[in-house]
Amino acid sequence: MCGICGVFSFSSLYSSPELLREMLLKIEHRGPDGEGLWENNQTGLGHRRLSIIDLSENGKQPMTNEDGSLWLTYNGEIYNYIDLRKELQKKGHIFSSDTDSEVILHAYEEYGVDCLHKFNGMFAFALYDSHKKALFCARDRFGIKPFYYHQNDERFLFASEIKALLCDPHIPRRANDPIIFDYLVFNRCDFCEETFFQDIYRLSPGHSLWVDREGVKKVQWWKNTLPPENSEANFTEKFFQLLENSVHLRLRSDVPVGSCLSGGLDSSTIVSLMKRISPESTFHTFSAVYDPNWKFDERRFMEAILETGKLQGHFTEPSGDKLEEDLEKLIYAQDEPFGTSAIYAQWEVMKLAQKKGLKVLLDGQGSDEALAGYHYFFGFFFYELLREKKWGKCFQEMLAYAKRHQSALGFQTFFFLLAPDSLRRKALGTWKSHLSKDFFREQNGQSRFYESFFQAKTLNECSLNHFNYKLEHLLRYEDRNSMAFSIESRVPFLDHNLIEYALSLPSSTKIYKGESKKILRQAMKPYLPEMIVDRQDKIGFATPEQSWFRQPNWENRIREIISSSSFQSRPYFDSAQVQKHYEDFLAGKHQKTADIWKWINLELWLRRFIDAP
Repeated sequence: MCGICGVFSFSSLYSSPELLREMLLKIEHRGPDGEGLWENNQTGLGHRRLSIIDLSENGKQPMTNEDGSLWLTYNGEIYNYIDLRKELQKKGHIFSSDTDSEVILHAYEEYGVDCLHKFNGMFAFALYDSHKKALFCARDRFGIKPFYYHQNDERFLFASEIKALLCDPHIPRRANDPIIFDYLVFNRCDFCEETFFQDIYRLSPGHSLWVDREGVKKVQWWKNTLPPENSEANFTEKFFQLLENSVHLRLRSDVPVGSCLSGGLDSSTIVSLMKRISPESTFHTFSAVYDPNWKFDERRFMEAILETGKLQGHFTEPSGDKLEEDLEKLIYAQDEPFGTSAIYAQWEVMKLAQKKGLKVLLDGQGSDEALAGYHYFFGFFFYELLREKKWGKCFQEMLAYAKRHQSALGFQTFFFLLAPDSLRRKALGTWKSHLSKDFFREQNGQSRFYESFFQAKTLNECSLNHFNYKLEHLLRYEDRNSMAFSIESRVPFLDHNLIEYALSLPSSTKIYKGESKKILRQAMKPYLPEMIVDRQDKIGFATPEQSWFRQPNWENRIREIISSSSFQSRPYFDSAQVQKHYEDFLAGKHQKTADIWKWINLELWLRRFIDAP
């Protein structure tokens, strides 16, 4: 896991070493173990190293092949690198290190761009090919590792984080209003190539690009599609084998590996499988806890896992005071606005892991998307059954959902899907009355997220849309939070073999009699405490922001923000409605903090990244 950056000149000789060094400074936190820089008369590549595999100097990057014709700067892990190295050695390739980085170089030599299909892992890299006088860049299937870029008539720049690109004074700092609209209305970001910055883009998951003197050419090298529905007899056994193999691969490391532990089904599954795969090891887990009287505190579930043995648990307790103290640092680390203060709990977990000396953690991202873990998935499931005219089963599932869950979100989603398009858009406008009417009217018909996300007609189509339009913002939070503390976060549920299999499974393996993630519960029943297998609530890394935002220090901070001249001059809000919403919240008339958080986050982001010189 590392930080990468680079510059490719289109029309003149490369002459940007100072810019490249400044970019490397901005991403130093991603790789505190070393720095590398390589340049020729056309290209400059930079690298910050976090040593995980082959800790020797042999792993230094940018890395070259034997004759110096290829140069690589790479961020990520190729988990099947040992098997690939053996395959390449049989074909005559000679290795001088034990790194997965060198496997990428030799795989490109042997297979060209098709090498990407050989990799099982998370990666973002740039490889300069001197024979082609071109830069080949690629990103992993799900976008676990980041790759941002900017191009103009003179040059192409790329980096692991946007803040590094902003070192170039020629890149204008302008906010991207359509992306801000989708953030404020749908609570979504990172679902397309565009970022919150105009003229700065992300390379989409499963895409690669070529950069040469003629310009930039993008290619989709992998597409996540719905396979035919699987008709095997024993889904659970194969699912378990794929998941266990994924965890096994992600334990490959030359430094100790630990895990996040929230007490939910996903993280508990990962920790349990780590113990099963390596029973002699003692693994460290890291968790966020709160006042035991808070209804969302999960300490008792964490303790149930820790009591199974061979685990050493570490706990941190995020607070409103700590969040206010770290707020500016958190916003700067993320580069772009984010939808909830809940990611601060993860921030604190990563901070604790760094204090305890861990460099690698496993985490549970991807399970909810693959296995229908969010409550609104039930609405899509009801909709699928209704469209298939399975009215009896639809009624039974709705009744089971009502009995098992206190949430109404599944029903709300179902009725929303049944409503005509005009009514959906009108409802969204009513829900967001604090937005400027002009801003909403201007942007509402242009939302690509709306057009893409709400067109799913089956549960599996909805799941696929989550991978294409929702998952990446969670992965961005994961990457920035972990790398802010020089920690590599690995996500076993996002092994592409596992995801492709999960998308082939019938809906009834995911939702059945009001239970979500049915196949995961069945697979893990022999290995997890019953209280965790049977959990139906969905919490994750939550924070008690409702009480935080009523604290005097937060009240002062929020009032300063929403009454400031900068906030009131933005084109996005109806200031009077914003003030009313917050006053009603303070008076206890509602508990809706999601929009309050977005006002805070967006305004402070604009001040830090757009307004600042």
